[in-house]
Amino acid sequence: MGNVFNDRMILVADDEEDIREYVERVLESISPNVDILTAADGEEALKLIRECVPDLVILDLKMPKMNGYAVLAELRKDERTRFVPVLILTGFAGGDVEADVLDMGADGFITKPISRMVLVAQVVALLRVKSNYDALASRAQATEKELAAFANRVESVIGAAEVQRLRTSPISDGNEDPDATDVRLSEDLNVRRGDE
Repeated sequence: MGNVFNDRMILVADDEEDIREYVERVLESISPNVDILTAADGEEALKLIRECVPDLVILDLKMPKMNGYAVLAELRKDERTRFVPVLILTGFAGGDVEADVLDMGADGFITKPISRMVLVAQVVALLRVKSNYDALASRAQATEKELAAFANRVESVIGAAEVQRLRTSPISDGNEDPDATDVRLSEDLNVRRGDE
C-alpha cells in the first residue's frame, strides 16, 4: 500500500484544525513519502491547489471564505485540475448531499466522524486511480509526439517524391529550359501548399 503514496502530494482542506491534524497523522502513519499540504478555508485551498496541483484533494464542504462546493466547481472547470481526485469530508449526513457532490465531480465521500479504515481505503483507491490516469496521460502524450514525428516523416517523403515526379515529368515538348522547369516546380508546389 505504501508505494501508491510515493512522491504524492495530498491537500487536506478543512476549517477544523483537529480534523486536518487527524487526517495528516493517518496519512503519515501509512507512508512517510507523502507530501501533505493543509488549508483552513476554501480560498486558501484553491490557491494552493492552483499553485501545486496535488495528486489528491481531501475537501470539507463547510468552510469559511469559500465552501467546498465552490472549490470543487472551480477544480472541475480548470483544465489543469479537472482530473485531480477529490474526496469530500463532511459532517452533513444524507444521500442528497453525497449525490450532489458526486454529481458535481467528487470522487469519494466520507462523513464525520471519520473512520480511519474508510479514510485509508478511499485515499489508496483514489491515488491508484490518479496513478492510472497519469500513466495514460503520459502514454497519450508520447503517442501524440510519435504521431507528429511520423507525420513529418511521411510529409517529407511525399514531398521529396512529388518534387522528383515534377522534375522528371514532361512539361511540354521536352525542349524547355531547365530553369523554367524549376520555376514551374516552385509554382506547382506553392499552389499545392496553398490548397492544404
